[in-house]
Amino acid sequence: MSYKVFLLRDLLLLLILSLLLIHCEKSVEPPINEEALMPQWGMFRHDARHTGNVNTRVDNITGAGNDSVSVKWRVPIDGGLISTPAIGSDGTIYFGTDHISASDSSSFYALNSDGTIKWRYILLPRIWSSPAIGDDGSLFVGTMKGLYAFTDSGQLKLMLQN
Repeated sequence: MSYKVFLLRDLLLLLILSLLLIHCEKSVEPPINEEALMPQWGMFRHDARHTGNVNTRVDNITGAGNDSVSVKWRVPIDGGLISTPAIGSDGTIYFGTDHISASDSSSFYALNSDGTIKWRYILLPRIWSSPAIGDDGSLFVGTMKGLYAFTDSGQLKLMLQN
């Protein structure tokens, strides 16, 4: 065979492979998913800086399955939420706040399921952990200076400082 035949065969083979690759790339493309366009929480506290903020209003948006999503209630708290809340078996919501001020105080809250404050305990060390609920209903929260335990009615049960 002559050199021209080899060149022609190689060019034809290259053309066929190119067309196959282009076809494969187009057929693998996934369809657009509307849920994928909503803000995602791919890691703890949303982003690499762990800000916990997606800069998206939650008023009057539609969730998965066209469920309406709206704010049920708001409650004023001192400071910001640093951790994930814990929810008791009776629906009580427990969380700590981090109030950066001259005193570096924080508060441990218990909210009723309707958003009203059940109780609040002011702590001097800053709370940077999620609360945990024990089998007996005891509440545990870590601070910058130790571990605190509370009864479900908000009484200090135990304080272990480092």
